[in-house]
Amino acid sequence: MTHRWLLLLAFLAVSTGQALAHGGGRGVNGGVIGEIGDRHVEVLARDGEIRVWVLDAHDHPVTAAGASGSVVVLAQGRSQTLPLALGDGGAFLVARGDFRADRAMRVVATLTLPGQPQRQARFTPIE
Repeated sequence: MTHRWLLLLAFLAVSTGQALAHGGGRGVNGGVIGEIGDRHVEVLARDGEIRVWVLDAHDHPVTAAGASGSVVVLAQGRSQTLPLALGDGGAFLVARGDFRADRAMRVVATLTLPGQPQRQARFTPIE
């Protein structure tokens, strides 16, 4: 394992404000649900694309307008940091990169939601 991977894994292990995807629950879009502050998010990975939906405390979709952030994708033995952009109609955030979605993939989302401080959530398994 390279020095860079060890540093990244150590950072992920001790980062504050992280949340794990709770219970491996699936959202209405087929993604994994996790918590970011008082909101939930649903993350779905497809080959080359990550979508993040912002949900309320009852897992109902809310607009992603005003949200910003990035995702770190750990897949196929490498790490990519990808910016999130507003998706179609403000319904979700989207990041695109060069990766293949599989069961070994991990995603760390760093998000700033309107009216909230920046927070992180780790999603595993993501597929």
